[in-house]
Order: sequence, then C-alpha cells, then structure tokens
Amino acid sequence: MKKGPLIGAGRTAEIFDWGDDRVLKLFMDWCPYSWIEREERFSRFVYESGLPAPEVEGIIEVDGRKGIIFERVEGGSMLDEMRSNPNGFLGYAEVLGDLHASIHSREILGMPSLHDMMEGDIRNVKMLSEEDITRVLQVLNQLRDGTALCHYDFHPMNVIMSPHGPVIIDWMTARQGNPHADIARTLSILQSPIARPIFQSPEPACSLDDVPSDWQTALKSFIDRYLARYREIRDVSLKEVKAWRLPTAAARLNENIPRDRDWLLSVVKEELACTS
Repeated sequence: MKKGPLIGAGRTAEIFDWGDDRVLKLFMDWCPYSWIEREERFSRFVYESGLPAPEVEGIIEVDGRKGIIFERVEGGSMLDEMRSNPNGFLGYAEVLGDLHASIHSREILGMPSLHDMMEGDIRNVKMLSEEDITRVLQVLNQLRDGTALCHYDFHPMNVIMSPHGPVIIDWMTARQGNPHADIARTLSILQSPIARPIFQSPEPACSLDDVPSDWQTALKSFIDRYLARYREIRDVSLKEVKAWRLPTAAARLNENIPRDRDWLLSVVKEELACTS
C-alpha cells in the first residue's frame, strides 16, 4: 500500500494518510529505530490502559523509512482550536488539566524511569560546563522519583480535539516518574519562546524580549487555570513543581531546539544562581 497525502509534520516525523481509518507516522531517517520501537510499545500500553489515545497497528517500512500505523483521529489539535477560538482558550486550559490528571492516575508496569532519562539528557548537554552539570544532577538527585505514568511532552499540539472528545498523541517520551516533573515539563514548554505565538496578540512583538503586556497576562491566566483544574482532581505541590524547573530546563537543552535554546540556558543559569 502507498502512503496518501501528507497530513502534518513535526520535528521527528511526518503524518500521512493511510486509508479510511488509519494514518502513518513516518519518522525522519535520522531517528534511531529504538525511538520508534519504544513509541509503538508505549502507545500500546497507554491505549490498553484506557486513556484516550489512538489504537496502534504496528511498525512498517515505507520508502526506506520506518513508521507506525495508528488509528485515524479526526479533528484538529488543541493548538489549532486555540488559535481559531482565542476567546475560549481558558476552557482549553481546563481540558489540559483534566487530561494531565488522568495520565498521572495510571501506573504501567515495565515503563522505564523518567528520572533516569532526565539524568542521561542532562549529562549529554553540550552548552553547560561539567561543574554546572554536576550541580544540576545534585538537584535532580534530591528530588523523589515516582511510579505514575508521565507523558513528558504534554502540550496543546499533542492533544487532538476529536468529535468524540480529546485524544492524547505522541507517547515517545512516556516514562514512569514523579507527576511534578511532568507538570514542570509542560510549564517549561508553555513558557518557552516556541509557544509564545499561542498567546501573543494579533500584532506580534518585534523580538522575543519585547512582548506586549497582554501576552504575559494570557499566558499566566492559561497556566493558572490549567493548574487549578489539575488540583481539583489530584493533589500537587506547586513548590515541588518549581523544584523540578532546573533539571527540566537543563534536560530540554539536550534537545537543541534553536528557538528555545537561549531561553532555556537563561533559566538554568537563573536557577543555578538561586541554589548557590
């Protein structure tokens, strides 16, 4: 069977039509097969847990690249919905809080450790000195691990707003760990430069440092509503979420996303200064 039209694209993969009720997530040729195999396995675990996630058919090779066939989920991403309906964005924040709390209510045996993955990412960061890496790891090792299911890339682009309800996608980074770490990761993504267009006014700022005041207001309102909704469902310590800010930012530096790199580095330096 040949792949159909391109539906969407991200950093690691392209999504193609694959018949009436399926899609093909075709990974870039630089992605290690271990990543693909892991996402396929973890996605099965998550679907079988009862969370709103696409069903998985399996791994195939198309045009010399590996891909995963998933159930087709109709609808746009939460990000698309927020852009087309900015006046309702606080409602989407509540949906995000609901879904994140649902994820953390699950424990899936056999999932690797989020704490271990973060440690490996931090050790591989090239933009930090050995001394800074050691200090970040000291902070990480003081934070308790956990056994809850964590998505670790949970944000509005990874939620599809289907006619039957929201569906969570992209489980490649799923691990078991401390929910506070997973929330800190979501906040890091929402607060980063790459997410700013979601909250900016129609007249964007001239630079990343020159943002209109209503941008900060919109972002704060969204995060406050997301956290408030989460805390209606599950107990969470905002102090402990903040404690994960340093290792989360340092681990994200290993992803080397150009638009976020300088901002993440500034967060790491700021947090390290507070620990001195």
